[in-house]
Amino acid sequence: MKNYELDNSPELSTAGIDSLSSSDRMKFFEKFKELVEPIYGDQRLSIEKIDQAEDRSAAVAMAGNEMVGTLVYKNSLQSEYGVDDAFEIKTLGLFDADKNSGLGYATELMNIVLEKAQELDARGVLVTVSESRPEVVEFFKKNNFSIQEILHDKYQPGVAEFVMMRGF
Repeated sequence: MKNYELDNSPELSTAGIDSLSSSDRMKFFEKFKELVEPIYGDQRLSIEKIDQAEDRSAAVAMAGNEMVGTLVYKNSLQSEYGVDDAFEIKTLGLFDADKNSGLGYATELMNIVLEKAQELDARGVLVTVSESRPEVVEFFKKNNFSIQEILHDKYQPGVAEFVMMRGF
């Protein structure tokens, strides 16, 4: 993973979670749960898949010694929602978003996504985003993603999920 120098913020580095110490790995999974569970509910199965690197990989973004965000993605290209050979983002998010938004961290995680997708010769990048997170929908739209499909009641009753895609 790369180190990035961002304007007006500490240097951002990213690392696979397998490189974390056991205590930092536990801290990562706690932060992951705090980020994802309010939207999608219990994450024990996802954490198990991430921990065992079954079908996905995870990276943590660090600003100095602080964990500021995460990227979780499928290890192989996917054919879902009518899209073949897509790189699938499972989670791209900031920990303590009130403090860490607007500093370029999510954009740098997006750059990693785009690099990995191109390395795999993906036809595009696919992500699902909850309508309960309009700021996340807007972030992906700013990064040239468009809504391809709307799923109703997929994860939470009464909450729509947007399937968003960026083609190459």
